[in-house]
Amino acid sequence: MISNISTRPKTMFKNALNIQDFSFKSHISTAIIGTNGAGKSTLINTILGIRSDYNFKAQNNNIPYHDNVIPQRKQLGVVSNLFNYPPGLNANDLFKFYQFFHKNCTPNLFEKNLLNKTYEQRWTKTALKD
Repeated sequence: MISNISTRPKTMFKNALNIQDFSFKSHISTAIIGTNGAGKSTLINTILGIRSDYNFKAQNNNIPYHDNVIPQRKQLGVVSNLFNYPPGLNANDLFKFYQFFHKNCTPNLFEKNLLNKTYEQRWTKTALKD
């Protein structure tokens, strides 16, 4: 379980993120949802040790660690935002694909209009159509 997370760009003195009441629990799928630029990818990449330009502190199973790669990194599964989806694929299709692997996730967690949107290629990223 990863908990008590804080990240800070190495060029700043103030934390960019300080989460005391949030944790990634073992054997549970967790989705991080937010607007563009909210810091979702930065958070995950910092936890995985990919963002060396950030200082990082957290606890892993109540053992503090910081500024290094989490010992269980190979046990974390991450779906990158850099993945390109085929044209015409909608969010519901993608949801069903991931639901095959993560049985405890149900579509009633999402708004129907979101599930029916299709993906489109935008510059170098794939995004839901507006």
